[in-house]
Formats: sequence, structure tokens, C-alpha cells
Amino acid sequence: MFQNRPPRRRTSTPFRSNRSAPFFQGGILERGSKSAQPPTTQTIPTTAPHPSMADGGSRERSPRRQRSPRRSRRVPPGGSQRQGQLPYPLKVAIVALVIAVTGISTVEASRKKSIAGPGPTLSAAALPIGELEPSNPAPLGYSSELVYNISRPPDLDTSLPLQEIVDDTVNFVSQQGLPTRALSISLIDVKLKTIAGYQAEKLRYPASVAKLFWMVTFYGRLAAGSYNRTLPTGDVDLYKMMEDSNNTSAARIMDWVTDTESGPQLEAEGEFNAWLYKREWVNRFFHGAGYDRISLSQKNFPYDDHVEPEGRDLQLLKDQKRNRVTTYHAARLLYEIFNRQAVSEEYSRRMVKLLTKDLRPEAWSKKRDNPIQSFFGESLSDEEVTFASKVGWTSTSRQEAALIQSRDGKVAYILVVFGDHKTYADSWNLFPQISARIHKRMMAMAQPEPPAASPAPEKSTPTAQPEAASP
Repeated sequence: MFQNRPPRRRTSTPFRSNRSAPFFQGGILERGSKSAQPPTTQTIPTTAPHPSMADGGSRERSPRRQRSPRRSRRVPPGGSQRQGQLPYPLKVAIVALVIAVTGISTVEASRKKSIAGPGPTLSAAALPIGELEPSNPAPLGYSSELVYNISRPPDLDTSLPLQEIVDDTVNFVSQQGLPTRALSISLIDVKLKTIAGYQAEKLRYPASVAKLFWMVTFYGRLAAGSYNRTLPTGDVDLYKMMEDSNNTSAARIMDWVTDTESGPQLEAEGEFNAWLYKREWVNRFFHGAGYDRISLSQKNFPYDDHVEPEGRDLQLLKDQKRNRVTTYHAARLLYEIFNRQAVSEEYSRRMVKLLTKDLRPEAWSKKRDNPIQSFFGESLSDEEVTFASKVGWTSTSRQEAALIQSRDGKVAYILVVFGDHKTYADSWNLFPQISARIHKRMMAMAQPEPPAASPAPEKSTPTAQPEAASP
């Protein structure tokens, strides 16, 4: 009944690829030859146009060539068309499974290596991004990055004598009429490796104490040796940021270590997320080392002509609020710097040098904005101690993180105080008074107790001899 049915028209010609031909991508030979050649254009022959096409007419169809009947292949039930080969979907699934297992093994090995313990130098090996748990997903092109070399917090014991000093300080602040709910204190005895604190784990705005952390990221980049960006004014900016607390220099340091820059608002969500991820590197640098919840990606204002955050910096402020640090974070970082563990021994020495302050009044009294007056160093003597610190001060807060060591080296302690309230900002005498009280107690603790006086021997009284009987 189908003999008189007209044959079906073939509307398209199937393209059969040459499996032995090399694969090109972007002009680079991926397979099949030793040298790359530009991709060649394959010319598919066509029938010559009918003469009527020149006049704009339609080409007459040529008679259809009769096809020879196709021979059907015999395929085994449930098998592929070729013996010994797996179906293509199954191949893809196997390859994906192998890649996933290999990736998991590599990540686990990197994680175990990274938490093996603190080392003396910055490791060039970077942790996978997945281990760092960034707040924003990594854009394409970011597979690994640098983290701080100290993977675990220092092993410090709590101390009852130190805690008594901290508690006494909190009571003193309360007696001055300042709100203690806005106060945080961390105190570390470097020699005894003991610690005490008050609300030391509460996140607070660090102001310019954030520059202490940015200094460490700067040296971290230098130590890694693989950063391809240059900062011609790096040494000058680093000095001004730490010595004068210069916000312009700090902004350039921030741009350099994160490979970002401030500018107009980024309208495209993907573009802003890529910029945000790079700026947040300063947070992940410390997150990977156990500095939990720290946030330091905001620049300090004002600087240059920027009075307050604008453009993409304002977008960042809306996304993350202000910078956030605890007094314990700052105390731990100073402890690692003092012990020559931060980044490397050599870079730690440079950091201590940048933080060291001259306490002689003639060295700082003539400076309008100096880090000594109304801070810890004002009540200390240059003849008695070596003093290294970073201060912060805004219209609504006052902060300081300091390392104090006696000249004889017998006493060394770290004191960090954050007062996150306007009353602390307006109090010019509070921080010097706190410093003097704690220093006196720390020096007294280091003095050996005088030996107990032995009781004086009792004077023996001569016993009366009985008189001899008279004859």
C-alpha cells in the first residue's frame, strides 16, 4: 500500500566531523600536533547556481538522486554501538567523580598542612578559597589566596592576679562616671604567658588601630614574593601610616594590598561583587588564621578630598557597616609581633620599630596630633620603659593597643583598651591614668617578695644557782 507514496524530502545534510582533526581553541593547538596553527576554514562544496538565479529568479530543483538502502548495524541488547566502549553519559559521570574525589583529597591535605601549627615565616602555599568561607563567593579567576602564617591562637593561661588588675581598672573607670558597657580591655603578661580581660571578645570599632593589621598584610604581601603590583611610595606610606596615622597613606596601602581602588558606584551587581571580594581579602587574610569575625575592609576617613565614604566605598559601608575588631584580636597580634612570629622574624622586627614611640616630652609635645598626649605613654617614663603602640581616636571613641617593656627586660606586657563612647573620646586623662595604675601593678608583681624576717632568738636568762649551805 506504500508503493505509490512519494519519497520524503531531505531538508538538511548531516555534518560529519573528522574525529582525527586537531581541536583548536583561541588559536592554540590542544591536540594532534606539536605546533599551533591558526584554525583553517572548511569549505563545503555546493552545486553551481542555476542561470536563472542571476536574474533574481528561483533555482529549479534538480532531480533527487536515488539513495542506496542503508544497512542496519546489529547492536547487542543493552550494549553500545561499539564493543568495549561505555556510553558517553557514563564516561562523563566517571570523569566528574574522579575530579571530585581528587579535589576533596587535595583540599583536605592543604587544610591539615595549614593547621599543623605556627611557623616562623609566611608560607607561600595558599589555602583553597573554600577553606576560608568568604562572605561573598569568589568570582571566576580566583582559586587560592594568601593567609596569615599563624594558624592558631597563642597558648595563654588565664591569671587571677592579672584579672584582679583588670577588674580594678573597670571599677576605676566606673568611678569616673564613664559607661563600662562601652569598655573592653585585654591584658597579657608576655613573660608569664598569661592573659586577662573584660569584654575582650566584643567586636568594636578600632578606628586607626586597624592600621596595625594593615601593616601586617603589607608585609605579608612582600614576604609572599608573588604579588605583581608595585607601590613606589610603599616605604614612605607605611612610615606615615604608622608614625603619623596618615589616612591618605593608609588608603594607598589598602588599595595596594587588595588590588582595588575607590571610585564611582558600581551599578552592575557582578562588577561590585568582584570588587568587594578583592577588598575583603584583608578580612580573609586573618580569618584563615583564627581571627574570627574580624572586619577591616573599610578605609579610614577623611583622606585627601574624601571627607566621608562615597561611591563604591559607600556601597561597602552599607553592605558591611563599620570595621570591627576585638581587644583580644589586637592583643594577640601584638603578642605575635613581639615574639617575632608575625609574617617572619625580620618583618616582625621592622613592625616593632615602626610601632616604637619616643616618650621624651621634647619629642612629642610640639606636635599638634601626637600618639602620646592623652594616651598610655603620657604617664610613662622613657628612662624606665620601651614603648610601642598604635592609637585610635574619633569624636565618639578612643582606642589604644600598646606593648610596654621595662628597660631591664624583666617586665613586658600588652595592654589594649577600647572605649566605644563619646565620653571616652572627650576624656583626656583617663587613658594615662589607666596606664599608670596598671604599670605600677605589673612592676610590683615582678618584684621578688622580700624574705620573711626570721624571729629574733630569745635571750637566755641565767638561772640562779642555789646558795651553798653555811657550815
